[in-house]
Amino acid sequence: MKIKNILFLMAVIFAFVSCNDDTDPVLPQYKASVLTHPTDDTLYELKQVDAANTLFSLDWKAYNQKDLLVGAVTYWIQVDTIGNNFANAQTLKQVPGVNEDAESTNYTASLTVEEVNKVLNGLRLPVGSISNVEIRVITRVGNILVEASASNIFQARFIPYKAIDTSSLYMIGADFGNWDWSSSGVVEMVPVNGLDGVFWCINYFTKSNGFKWAPKKAWGDDFAELANKSGYTVTDGNAFVPADGLYMVYVDYPGEKITIAPAKVYGMGNCFGGWDADKFPFTNDGKTTSIVTTGEGELRMYAGLPSGVTGTDWWTREFIILNGKIAYRGKGDDQERVKVQAGKTVTLDFKAGTGTIK
Repeated sequence: MKIKNILFLMAVIFAFVSCNDDTDPVLPQYKASVLTHPTDDTLYELKQVDAANTLFSLDWKAYNQKDLLVGAVTYWIQVDTIGNNFANAQTLKQVPGVNEDAESTNYTASLTVEEVNKVLNGLRLPVGSISNVEIRVITRVGNILVEASASNIFQARFIPYKAIDTSSLYMIGADFGNWDWSSSGVVEMVPVNGLDGVFWCINYFTKSNGFKWAPKKAWGDDFAELANKSGYTVTDGNAFVPADGLYMVYVDYPGEKITIAPAKVYGMGNCFGGWDADKFPFTNDGKTTSIVTTGEGELRMYAGLPSGVTGTDWWTREFIILNGKIAYRGKGDDQERVKVQAGKTVTLDFKAGTGTIK
């Protein structure tokens, strides 16, 4: 590749020094690509919930100039802030060149919200604010970016977001680890089976004690609310429930909403009387909740959804008691089965993470 680049430079030097007045040959130049783009000055508000969606597509015509080919050709889609002349350009995407005999070749590239947002973050543009940006296509031959090939410019406005890891979620507070991430009291939120970025938990909350969430056991990306919330308030950056009690927390990243409501726990299956959803509720009693079995069968339980939350099947929030501990299904397959007889009292203590069958 180095040899090809040297040959390219030698060819340019030779063409330049061999010129003779009016009859001099013209120094070979790349023709600029012709970019077709959305309307200039369009405003794009980027949201993580749309990360995988296509934001827009770019089309361009690139000219075939075999006399200048001294290496593999790729087309770089570059981004920079307006007025910077691409001095700090970030590469949005690279598209391999096509080897064909036509005078020109048409290319297209679809760009997702996540791809564009990542580049805007790389430019250190302010999150949640409008930034003016310009985009172009430039040809790269071997290791050389050919400035003469740079296309016309697409100017647009963007509102980027700060990307948050939605693969895990933790809850911390005065009641949950005493604000110490190394504490075993920090609550690991349970993922809803079949949904990405949706978590839940049931726990006992104290009215006067604040709490919040974070995607990792660390400060920096912690938060007390998303774009929408229900069932609680936020003061000085911390969340608070309206009264002491057993609550369910439902965090929906894609829906940008956190819902907190009094906990509803249900039994399911023959040991409770059948397979109808939301028909066999537990009774909350302070920090615990319990139910008495009415038949013999496999012990299966689940968390009911708060009012106003559209959810999935009951088993996506399922759990059992295993060796005295509450075992959550999460994103896993069917759990190990535990059989119980009729007349047994099943008691759950979500704060302690334990359960009993007596």
